[in-house]
Amino acid sequence: MKKIPLILMLLAFLKTETKAQIVKELFQQKQTQIEYLANQIAALKVYIQVLQKGYKIADQGLTLIGNIKDGDFKMHKDYFASLRKIKPAIINHARVKGIIDLQLMTLHEANQAMSKAKADGLFSPAEMDYMQRVYRRLLDDCSNKLSELTAVTTDGKLEMKDDERIKRIQSIFIGMQDNYTFSKGFSRSAMMMGLSRKKDMKSAAAIQQLQNIR
Repeated sequence: MKKIPLILMLLAFLKTETKAQIVKELFQQKQTQIEYLANQIAALKVYIQVLQKGYKIADQGLTLIGNIKDGDFKMHKDYFASLRKIKPAIINHARVKGIIDLQLMTLHEANQAMSKAKADGLFSPAEMDYMQRVYRRLLDDCSNKLSELTAVTTDGKLEMKDDERIKRIQSIFIGMQDNYTFSKGFSRSAMMMGLSRKKDMKSAAAIQQLQNIR
């Protein structure tokens, strides 16, 4: 009769050991997944920081600076640890990449418009200054949105539930969309004004030429 409890104890022990092994394996898998996701967010944060510092407004207009050093991408383990509570649904949200893409497109639009306006020489210094101030405010707002995105996608920055984070990301995305739409519209208006002035100058030159012939 004493053998039965002993067998039961042995079975219980083996069952416990099996559970412990399964838990250990699951933990290791989870840890690997967390580290992978942490690397994604770490790279995203560096990318955002580069974008925020990636433009300057000088006398000649906007200049994109692409000075990224390899060392910038070497993140410390402390930073990885601070990101381990971010859920995959947050990290891999399609809108996160969309926000970054919109920032790049807005920056490119502003840079192209200012470069063309300067090269054409069809705008007065006051008009160039106005365009520059408009783009400055626009890109400052983009920078603020990127800072907000960093806070939302970094654990420990904001006390928010997952659904709240996703809603905030969606809101940032819509705001960045608005900025890009505005930059395209403003750039197009400037381009049309430049074309109109160029046409007027050609017409005036043609009239002057006819008068000289007479």
